[in-house]
Amino acid sequence: MKKVNFGVDIKDFKGEAVGKLNEVFANVLQMSTEGNPVKMNSWAVNLYVKGEIEVDDADLQMLIDFITNNKQIPNITKAAALEVMQKAKTEVI
Repeated sequence: MKKVNFGVDIKDFKGEAVGKLNEVFANVLQMSTEGNPVKMNSWAVNLYVKGEIEVDDADLQMLIDFITNNKQIPNITKAAALEVMQKAKTEVI
């Protein structure tokens, strides 16, 4: 299992914070109509409260695919989320 910390700022092209990734991504997961609803909601609550979630490699890849292919998420949010998840994917525990 890997801990993925989404408690980072989403930054605009000036490098200024425009939101917290954990809060935005928590809302995306709760509003989604895809995936396992119980799992997605549990992750959303943990993201909002703790700023991080614990996932296995399969779930991490599912989240990467979910973000990459979701047409409702703006690229600024996708980029921040994918950066966090790619970092977690390559970390050795």
